[in-house]
Amino acid sequence: MADIFNSDSFLRRRLAALLAVIAFPVMAAGQFSDMELIHYFSTVDSFHPVKLHTEQNDKGVIRFTASNDTYYPFRVTVRFRKMENFTTAYKTKDADITHGKNILFDLTIRDPERGFELDYEFSFALGTYGTEPEQDFIYLIPLKPGSVPTAGGMGDNRINNSFVLEQGDTVFCSRKGRVAALPGDKGNTFRITDSRSLEILHDDGTLMVYGNLRTALPEIRQGMIVYPGDPLAVAQERFILLQHLVSLGSSEQLETVPILYLLDESSGAQFSRIEGRATVLHPESIIIREMTPREIRLREKKSGQPR
Repeated sequence: MADIFNSDSFLRRRLAALLAVIAFPVMAAGQFSDMELIHYFSTVDSFHPVKLHTEQNDKGVIRFTASNDTYYPFRVTVRFRKMENFTTAYKTKDADITHGKNILFDLTIRDPERGFELDYEFSFALGTYGTEPEQDFIYLIPLKPGSVPTAGGMGDNRINNSFVLEQGDTVFCSRKGRVAALPGDKGNTFRITDSRSLEILHDDGTLMVYGNLRTALPEIRQGMIVYPGDPLAVAQERFILLQHLVSLGSSEQLETVPILYLLDESSGAQFSRIEGRATVLHPESIIIREMTPREIRLREKKSGQPR
């Protein structure tokens, strides 16, 4: 029997139309109410972030690998419609992948002299399956220490998780994470929001969107790790910075997660309690909270003194 290899792929769930419809609340008369609906989306029509590859060696082993051209996590599912002359048989195989080349699994041909038949399809979905966002995580207010946050407004309403910045003000990182998308990048890239946002992926599968940004600082690059208190961008003019925290967990839709901002040295509060009241702090205990021992040593070395 001749070797027969058939495969096809399709976009799954959140990728063909990646869309959680999300309501961003505003403060009105001291209370929160829904202001408008915002659609999160991606550019998968022009750019497919995940590709599946197969490779057969001279020992009769077929290796499945997946390449991920982004810094977002995906789950790949391979569904087998027909498998003949293999040592194992599967209906489906799932694997979670990150940036770069990912080895998924191997298939071994039972009798190489007979040939084989393999017919499959694959799909991929955005997300880190099995992860839950840390609901009590405390985030730095993304402004310079010593300042007091002022909410942006639309008419008589003040926007939740928004910050008025003047020309020359710096936007700071709220939590350690990997830069997944940069503002102003309109090429063949995958992203959750539009090109006026900086997107940073956290270890618990959440993504912080820093919205309304034109550009990031030149040293901020896609794929790099940034830390709480790191400068991310400088305001070119007066504008309103919007922050949104989104879970990339196993839900069928992207879900917003409430943000707890640092209120004092150790406790957090939602935006309504820090806006116009709290003085921005960047305490060392919060900055190094998610750092590895090596990262802490490098930070101490850079500062010239142990902390």
